[in-house]
Amino acid sequence: MTPWELVKKSEHSHQRAVFAWANCAALYGFEWAAHSEAYDLRERQKLIQLRCLPTPELSRLFAIHNQGHGDKIRGAMAKAEGVKPGVPDMMLPVKRMLTQGGGGWAPTYSHGLFVELKRPKGLKIAAGATSDVQDEWNGYLISQGYTVCVAVGWIAAANAITKYMGSEVRVS
Repeated sequence: MTPWELVKKSEHSHQRAVFAWANCAALYGFEWAAHSEAYDLRERQKLIQLRCLPTPELSRLFAIHNQGHGDKIRGAMAKAEGVKPGVPDMMLPVKRMLTQGGGGWAPTYSHGLFVELKRPKGLKIAAGATSDVQDEWNGYLISQGYTVCVAVGWIAAANAITKYMGSEVRVS
């Protein structure tokens, strides 16, 4: 299934779509992953003229277990295991040079990208809005040299990851 087909109304489905896209981009590159036809084995031959530049670093993207855990027992177990509220949903542990700084041209690095994913509609809070606990975590992570983005929907998350990795390809 393509990421476009995986998306339903839940944040879970958007996160599944991000990982389907990231797995394709890791193997075949951003150009391939941006086309829904690339997910169909029969259609890949039509896209063969696109440069295939795999992005293996995307295979390091991982989800962070950080939200509702069902009943009180599962919630207590998760808390005892170190699950914390407010931590972003995904992390890409890839160091990137972001900008040239100051007069000495000292580079500015990000140690990795954290992505907080929001579903586009139907949130109890406004789409893209973060809680105070999430804002606290995001501020802390930025102060430690990480890049943090809040993405509304899987396409915004994919495009944030693509931009972080230095590509100009955009998913639509």
